[in-house]
Amino acid sequence: MLPVLNESFAPTPEEIEEAEAVVAAFDEALARGDGAFSRRGKMVDLPIVERARHLLASARH
Repeated sequence: MLPVLNESFAPTPEEIEEAEAVVAAFDEALARGDGAFSRRGKMVDLPIVERARHLLASARH
């Protein structure tokens, strides 16, 4: 039963792809000296990036 529950709460492939894109875009922004950036019409800053990193870490387990 536990594997079924884990699977139902696991991030979708689309969520993982978006999280990877957010982290990559943040790395590029930092390289330019920016701490925040716009993605798909929304501002992205460190709390959003940390949420994306957390999602990716949970997806790896």
